[in-house]
Amino acid sequence: MLMDWSAMQPFFKDVIPGGTNYPREQEENRGLLKLYGRGEGEDLYDGAHGGSPAAEGAEDDVVSTPAPSPGTNSWGIGFTAQPTGADIHRSDPQHNWGGLNPDGTLKLDVRTVKRLHHSYLSHMHPLQPFLDKERLASMVEKFIQRYSPDAGNHNARSPFAVPDAYPAVPLKRKRSNNGPIPGPEPGTPPTRGNYIERTIGNAIVLLVLGLGRICEHKTHLPGPLGGPNTVVGSSLQMPSMDSPPATIKPSPASSHSTLASIPSPGIDGARLMSRRPSTEHMPTSDRRDNAARNMDITPGLAYYAYAVEILGAVHGGNDLSHGQAGVLACLYMGQLARVLESWGWICYACRVCGVLIDNMDLRKVAPGVSSGVDRRKTNLIKFLYWTCLQLESDILAEMSHLRPSGISKDEERIGLPSQIYPELPLDPPEEMNWLYYSAQIQLRKILNRTHLALYKGRKKNFWAALRDDMLEEQLQGWRETLPAWLGWDDSDEPSDDINKARMRAKYYGARYIITRPILHWAIHTNPAPTFLMKQYGFTPVDENDSPDPSVNLVSDSLSKASWHKVMMASKRCVESAIQSTIAFDGIENTNQRLIVTNIFGTAHAQFGNCLVLAAVRKSWMRDLIPHARVIALVERTIRFLRRLVPISPTLRVDVAILENTLKCLNGEKSDPASVDASFGT
Repeated sequence: MLMDWSAMQPFFKDVIPGGTNYPREQEENRGLLKLYGRGEGEDLYDGAHGGSPAAEGAEDDVVSTPAPSPGTNSWGIGFTAQPTGADIHRSDPQHNWGGLNPDGTLKLDVRTVKRLHHSYLSHMHPLQPFLDKERLASMVEKFIQRYSPDAGNHNARSPFAVPDAYPAVPLKRKRSNNGPIPGPEPGTPPTRGNYIERTIGNAIVLLVLGLGRICEHKTHLPGPLGGPNTVVGSSLQMPSMDSPPATIKPSPASSHSTLASIPSPGIDGARLMSRRPSTEHMPTSDRRDNAARNMDITPGLAYYAYAVEILGAVHGGNDLSHGQAGVLACLYMGQLARVLESWGWICYACRVCGVLIDNMDLRKVAPGVSSGVDRRKTNLIKFLYWTCLQLESDILAEMSHLRPSGISKDEERIGLPSQIYPELPLDPPEEMNWLYYSAQIQLRKILNRTHLALYKGRKKNFWAALRDDMLEEQLQGWRETLPAWLGWDDSDEPSDDINKARMRAKYYGARYIITRPILHWAIHTNPAPTFLMKQYGFTPVDENDSPDPSVNLVSDSLSKASWHKVMMASKRCVESAIQSTIAFDGIENTNQRLIVTNIFGTAHAQFGNCLVLAAVRKSWMRDLIPHARVIALVERTIRFLRRLVPISPTLRVDVAILENTLKCLNGEKSDPASVDASFGT
């Protein structure tokens, strides 16, 4: 919607074409993350391009797309394939962020599983406490007993080992000058083991481990590997999962992974590894595959990949656990700023949630009528519902072209969840999590009403915002009913507590959205009434600084009292945009990434805030924000977004637009340049 503001057109000029929905284009064009391979993209064998392997040689009028040669395959073979010994990809112990052992199997030792479970509870559970902690702990313990190789179960092996049908296939082979030597190495026993049973419970545990792994990665995340043959070399210091992750410093001039600049030769055959010239000096017996995959450098991706294989096999399920698994998958992709993949999983969870609430009357759970188990399940369904609604709404707020699931129509009839075990007292941290969660739900309901009342049909309703104070009154009423320990003053410094910061960001974001239609109208009123300029002490602006009026506005019809209301609402909008932008500054810094449920939504919203503030500064209302203040906020947001550029092409464009905005604010002539030119690529 901001691209419709005529006051902002200079900010977009020479960066993106007019009328472009660039977030949609960037996210759709990037394609899917190749879980078992490298990079991101789409499989062109979709029936629209022709040339699928099954249709090769057919004579028709369709120009066939050449089948990719084995050497250019970048999708990988997955876990379920039965590879030959030469095809087993080995994970370097120094480069196993994804969750793999050196032999390419999942890392499921007791210490790792417990550590990642604890990481999930420390980082993600406080933000979205929709899982039963006691039940999850039991599931993790059973998972350890069955699948951890060091849990006392001597029959347990890490999954994805070579199946029993291939007893003579080794995990490592010596090579001769003519290729691999057949047969196992002397003394190498055949590898036997069990696969993880494909149950929805195991999928939940694996997703918890994946989220725990990516959340314990405190430094900034690398993007998908660029090119089919990137090598993880010794020049990149990447720690093992058992040591603190080292800092990855993404290049501010590139949207690609920090690994993309490492030169590497071509790939050998259909395998995801090759004989590298860089390893030719090594003894033949010590050569090993060092071709990097997304799974090797993306924290937790191995756990996620196996979990979603399970979800693919049970996608028709509509039980509570299926919805919970969908939310977990959504949260994992949200960490990587993969908006459409995250949205796909929340749509899956919303579908399950819709079935559950249709099958149960969540408004009538009378004590003594239903069992304690039924009450707990009903409460967990409520948690699932509100979590789904929050996550879906957060995505739709920044990607408005996506179709909503429709679960929002039930929000007025579904009550708030209570503690899962009402017969037991909550420990203080869990009680705080529940209170924060309840507060977030109330804020989300107000935000949804705001979007419906003021932004339905993509029209900014100035008159509705000006004449109806109900939405802002509801928001202020919510704030006034908060317990004292949850309250804050507008002059307070940004909180260093993640839940407090999220709550304040959501509050100021809601107030900003409620008042923005009024600010938009005021900015585009040209010229402003003389009495108003004098009353508020505004300094006149140059003619070139004022936007051209796009429509015949109705400023003459407003009374002085109404103009005063416009000014007060505009001032609150500016203040809210500032507070919303800096809400996480007590947590996020250059050395530690911000961990929230939807990093793309958080970052893109801050970008939008800065554009609005810059538009205010370039208008007759410029005295609402000092020049130095808006410059500092734009520069601060550019620094924040740059750290996310490797994982988001949309945020890369946002950076280019903000850099162009700085030129406009500083009176510099915007240089004609593409997005790539803006990033020096």
